[in-house]
Amino acid sequence: MGDSTSTTTAPTDRPVRDTGRYRFVLPPSWAHLPADEPVESIVQRLIPTTGSQGGSSELTVLRAALRRQVHALRTAARAGGGVDVLLPVAPRGGAVIPANVLVMNAPAATRAAYLDGRLPDVWSVAPAGGPAVTITEDRLGDLPVTRALRIDHESPEGESVDLIRIEYFVPRAAAVPRSLALVISCTVVGRVGPERLPRSTIEVLVALVDAIAHTFRWLDESGEPI
Repeated sequence: MGDSTSTTTAPTDRPVRDTGRYRFVLPPSWAHLPADEPVESIVQRLIPTTGSQGGSSELTVLRAALRRQVHALRTAARAGGGVDVLLPVAPRGGAVIPANVLVMNAPAATRAAYLDGRLPDVWSVAPAGGPAVTITEDRLGDLPVTRALRIDHESPEGESVDLIRIEYFVPRAAAVPRSLALVISCTVVGRVGPERLPRSTIEVLVALVDAIAHTFRWLDESGEPI
């Protein structure tokens, strides 16, 4: 449904349990991973082993990195009621871009808290080694949402992680702004292996996942954005 040659639309305009249908517009090199597609099928589809370069050592390394990333995202998605995974699949500089977007069904406890004007308890815990949590009101098109941002520089075990997480709490309709339906969870990892990414690179990646989140639209029965 994209109307520009510089963007493509994730095929997420399908039934999503009881939350309705929606769509995102993805930049080049990003892909939508269906929740029911096997990991090996995803890896083969995105980085084929066939072709003149299919067996190169560089692609073998990238294939392994993508496999680990998809496994980790699937685990996180299952734990958080995840529905869809959006992530970059074309490597840059020999590495997979460390950013992703998870779309999650809001569990009952989270919906009840949101209706009462609260966010999940994790957002009341101070980030490890990072600035305070930032919570603001935002809009995805005409849809009023809450945007929550946290930056963790350390894991609970004291390891350096440089993890940026942004979550958008999305209602089913603008007319019922506290009736939570989905949580769009955007993650940027500020490290590739042991190396910390430049601040400017991290800022670009955060801006990118924010921009992807802002293309979210609910769809009506005919598949048109609401």
